[in-house]
Amino acid sequence: MIGVNCSDIADWVIRGGLERFRADGETAYRPEPWFMPLYRYSHSFRAVLHLILGYDYTFNSPWNREQNIAKALADLKNVLTTMNTYCIQNQINFSVIIHPIPQEYYKTLDHNVDFIRIDELVPMLNADGVKVASLRSSFEAKWKSPEAWKAVSWPIDGHFNGKGYDAMAEEIAGFSMKEIN
Repeated sequence: MIGVNCSDIADWVIRGGLERFRADGETAYRPEPWFMPLYRYSHSFRAVLHLILGYDYTFNSPWNREQNIAKALADLKNVLTTMNTYCIQNQINFSVIIHPIPQEYYKTLDHNVDFIRIDELVPMLNADGVKVASLRSSFEAKWKSPEAWKAVSWPIDGHFNGKGYDAMAEEIAGFSMKEIN
């Protein structure tokens, strides 16, 4: 079983896809944008880049955002489908759990971020015969307010805390293999 969330799209866009993993065992991320030295030290430049030019926090421009996100989703689907094929060939049960992250519900990171794009993987993986389930609707039913989401996450980085991971484990344990399709 593998868990996937919107941060996987961001990682793919920012760091690169499978090309970042070299044959020699080293990892090589995509080069940073040319403007990063200025971005690091100038809040004014950051404001211009994000608020005026419309770049998102993964440094997608408005003219390449959709293309980059669509490519990341397609590449993630291909990786997960390949993992599924490997597991089938080796008689290993495999499934994908797509889950929201708490900060989707209480942080305003970027008006350009569409966290639920990760949910597009459900029909893509279903079409390839991969067992997949999304925890979004059950979590949204469980935690209906930003305060409820804050109670199950760490205040600084927005990741699930122990309570959040307990709830995730209970939710996953509640699925039977028939329900994950």
